[in-house]
Amino acid sequence: MATQQFGDYILLLKMHKQRCILEFENLHIPKTARKRARKFNITIDQAFEQCIEQIIKYHEDNWLYPPLAKTFISIFHSKQEKTKFHSFEIWENDTLVAGEIGYTVGSCYTSLTGFSNRNSAGTVQLCATAKILKTNGFSFWDLGMEMDYKLNLGATCISRKNFLSKLVHSRQNTPVLKCEKSNVHSILQM
Repeated sequence: MATQQFGDYILLLKMHKQRCILEFENLHIPKTARKRARKFNITIDQAFEQCIEQIIKYHEDNWLYPPLAKTFISIFHSKQEKTKFHSFEIWENDTLVAGEIGYTVGSCYTSLTGFSNRNSAGTVQLCATAKILKTNGFSFWDLGMEMDYKLNLGATCISRKNFLSKLVHSRQNTPVLKCEKSNVHSILQM
């Protein structure tokens, strides 16, 4: 995270005492997401910079200041192997309507932030992301701090100590995150 103080950007470390994680077998897909999924398609890593632009527009008071956004874009385009940045994008026809950015370390995917500008598109994106992560062999999804919408998806909170133990274990595998452009309804059936 970052903040702006006295005209300068300051990098902040955010170390949660508890982490909200999703074990994929606990995923709950709301009926509205299943119902609306047919009108959306999902891609991965096809519009990283566009996701960042939309995230900044969506969140008026955003911690994703220009120097940090530029750094994330640089890491996304790098050949970094241990930590990789990704974007999940939801499209309605040819319009980007929801998405998020995050990164992988081993078989753990960590969400950073996202946006949605269509009713239910954000929930659809979250559900499809969980299904894709599971299908690609990820161990769990780190959702960061506890929020109601995360708990409604089936996420639970664990202590920082337990989270770090899971993270160390997840580094033994490094799955490849892949998914061709797909209709979200078909993803939710997996």
